[in-house]
Amino acid sequence: MIYDAVLCVSEKHKDIALLAIRSLSYFSDSRVIFVITAAKNFEFFERNLDPNIPFKLLDEDEVVPGLTIRSIQNLLLKYFGDCRDCGWFLQQFLKMGICHSSELAENYLIWDGDTLMLQKIAFFGSNSEVFVVPNQQLTDSYFTIMEKIVGCGRQVDFSFVSEHLMVKKIFMEELINLIQEKSSESSWFEYIVASLDRWQITNRRGFSEFETYGNFVAWKHPNHWFCRELKCSRYGSMMCGHVPERFDLFWLMVNGYSFVTFEKWMGPSKRRLAANKSRNWLTYQLSQLVKCSRFLMAVDQISPLS
Repeated sequence: MIYDAVLCVSEKHKDIALLAIRSLSYFSDSRVIFVITAAKNFEFFERNLDPNIPFKLLDEDEVVPGLTIRSIQNLLLKYFGDCRDCGWFLQQFLKMGICHSSELAENYLIWDGDTLMLQKIAFFGSNSEVFVVPNQQLTDSYFTIMEKIVGCGRQVDFSFVSEHLMVKKIFMEELINLIQEKSSESSWFEYIVASLDRWQITNRRGFSEFETYGNFVAWKHPNHWFCRELKCSRYGSMMCGHVPERFDLFWLMVNGYSFVTFEKWMGPSKRRLAANKSRNWLTYQLSQLVKCSRFLMAVDQISPLS
């Protein structure tokens, strides 16, 4: 099944996103990796990514008509007088709105810019069903806003919120069109913002593009999803620091992780991080004696020596 990958990357996530893009290029079967970021970040990626990697940079202010960081700031100020989370909303709406791009494949993998793929992952079953990694942390307010803007509530007994999700373009277009029908006097993304309340804004519990899309598809297109478990972690920063080194990547691979996220807000203790780094370094050094080539080749591609 042909698919593209889509990442939204902020200024503060450039370094880890560089590794994320390389990891997708090496392990995934994505046709093109679309990197949505501010135009000022283009030079960084052009300079540091191998030209053989099939990536395309998109200016975040030009992906969806009328959707920019400034427009989201203005909407949040208009309805709530608080625009601190404008970037959080912007990246969600961009991941949705890019479905209208004629350049995009019929399926696209939304992949978090701070998450590294560490082994090959299948996303489609033999009957074209889409694999999803179920999350058991449910946020009630996501379903409240979903009922308001879409007309459906929770459809499954798990959460779709994850570090990645495979999207079918026509299903995302269907979802956006449904929301747009309810907002004849404004854009679909303004309608979402206007439907939130102050508590949801303050606590960042108002809207999830993954939860909304996942439950909408389960409602309209039953049997599309198939749950499967993968070894993964959100705590990469606590295990290896905010940007892992070559020996950290090796340790994560040999320990069977499919993907790991490196979140900026997580700060590891210096003592624990030092112990982890020593363990990872020793594992890496010993591996070179036994020539563990499969993992070493992957490390070379994701974090090449300078």
